[in-house]
Parts: sequence; structure tokens; C-alpha cells
Amino acid sequence: MKINSQKGYIVPLIIAIVAVAALGSAYVYWHSHQSQQLVGNDRDAHGCIGSAGYSWSEAEQKCVRPWEENASSTSNDTNASNSTQNGQTSTPVITSILPSSVTVGNTITVQGTNLRGFEGDENVWIQNVSTGQKGIIKGDPSSTDNMITFTLADKYCTADVSYSGAPCPSYLSITPGNYVIYANPWGTESNNVNVKIISGPSITIISPKGGEIWKAGTDQTVTVQINPDPRNSNSHVDLILTDSTGDVNNGYSLGGGVTNNTAGTYSYPVKLPDNFIGQDKIYAILFYSPPAPQDCPKGYTGCANAPEEEATTFSSLFTLN
Repeated sequence: MKINSQKGYIVPLIIAIVAVAALGSAYVYWHSHQSQQLVGNDRDAHGCIGSAGYSWSEAEQKCVRPWEENASSTSNDTNASNSTQNGQTSTPVITSILPSSVTVGNTITVQGTNLRGFEGDENVWIQNVSTGQKGIIKGDPSSTDNMITFTLADKYCTADVSYSGAPCPSYLSITPGNYVIYANPWGTESNNVNVKIISGPSITIISPKGGEIWKAGTDQTVTVQINPDPRNSNSHVDLILTDSTGDVNNGYSLGGGVTNNTAGTYSYPVKLPDNFIGQDKIYAILFYSPPAPQDCPKGYTGCANAPEEEATTFSSLFTLN
């Protein structure tokens, strides 16, 4: 009886074991199938995950999301003409350069937009129209993104060696002629603006030319050769008699006269004083009277009411007795 009773439990036990095994196999198959559908488990031959939207790009040689590439392309096109997160500015534009006819030593003001470059550099380039040679000009400390000012020097380096520390390879000499000035921040070149470089003003005493003996208290004529700045008006010459040391502060005014602001030779009658006996010099000053501020060109601040010196010179020694 016991044996038969035990045999009655064997068949149900076997059936239960088979059922559990079947369910386990089904679960393993289902779990495996589900795992294959998870994001990241469907890499292709290039390693691109299709379920994440990636596919292989032959052009880029990498896995890309097409919609992201299109957005990036549009963003790059926009940044070419607009500001970027790196601080790069839009295309630089020069609106004016004053004055447009200059000589070495003059202060020049360049106005525009987006003129500032890498690390706040405020530079412009000047190029000789005839030779094509160019040089870089560093703006004054007061320069901004919209205005660069500088004093025109007689030469400029032909390469920007600010960050390399290398010596300047060559220089552009500033001589009279036609030039253009442009900005080039971030490698983006602005428009060119024409500038004319003219000869600097000068004055030379022709008479007395040295060695003369003039009598004190007599009338004489002092002759000068002048080359005024053609941009200015109301040029005039002042003449001062000094001792042999050229001490202008203790000199004697001989007068002078106006000019027609044209290069040429001018003679001025003078009355010699009774003192200053001995060897003397004549100090000549070429002045001009700038226009009043309200008459200045728009945006140009180089005007003032006080006369300014254009050029000065001493004569050779002569004798007063």
C-alpha cells in the first residue's frame, strides 16, 4: 500500500517540474528579446546606436544625428555674420577716418563698429596703394570697439608679432602718397578707407644765412621758405631774435606776418633792437590758427582756438653791433 501511494505522487511532481522548466525557458527568451530592444544594444558595424538616432556618416567619418548636423550647420552660417559665444564680433566696418589727409605726427581717429579683436586688441592696418606693402598700427589705450585713435608714425611693422615675440621682419615706411586703412579683427577684414599722406610742414630761414654783420637799431629783412600743412588755414610766421645760446624765453620779438598758406618764399621787414650786441640767432616759428570747435569736421576733435606750432627753425649765427 505504501509503494502504490508513493507512486501516485510521482506523475504530478514530474508534470510540475516540466511546467516550471517551460516557464523558465519562456522567461529567458522574453528577457533576452527585451534586452535587444533597449537603447544602446543595437550598435551597427561602425558602432553607431540606431535606437539613439545615430547613423554612420561617410563625409564626417563618425556617428551623427542628422537633425543635429543640420542645426549645427545653420548655427555656423549664422555665426559667420553675428556674434559667437567666444566673443568674436560681427564683420568690422569703418565708417570714417579723420582727418583723411595727414602727415607724420598727426593724430588719426578711425570710427566704425566691431573693430576690437583678439584679447581686446585695437589695431588697424595701413597699406601703400602703389606698392601694396602694409603695416600694423596699434591703437592708443583710449581706443574702443567703435573708435581707434593713434598718432601716425614714420614706419610700421609689416607683420603682427605681438604674440610670437619674434622680431619685426621688415617695416613699411610712411612717405607721402596714397594709402588705405582697414581693420582685420578675428581674421575678418573690414572695408578699405582712403587716406592721403602729405609732406610735413617746415620752415627754413634763407636770410640771414649766417656771417652777416647787422647794425643794432636798423631795419632789415628776414626771408623764410615755408611748406605749410595744406589742411590748415591762417598760417603765419613769428620771428624771435635770440643770443647765441638760442634762449627763446629771453628773446626779442621781431614780428612776422601772415602767409597765404601756400609753400613758397616770404620776406618780412624787421626792426633790430639796440641791445643783443654780439653773435645772435633768429628763431622762426610757423604757426596756424585752427578753426573753432563748431567748424571742425563731424567727429573730429583735433580743433582748438589756440594757435599751434607747425614747424620751427633757427638761423645760423650772425653779428649785431
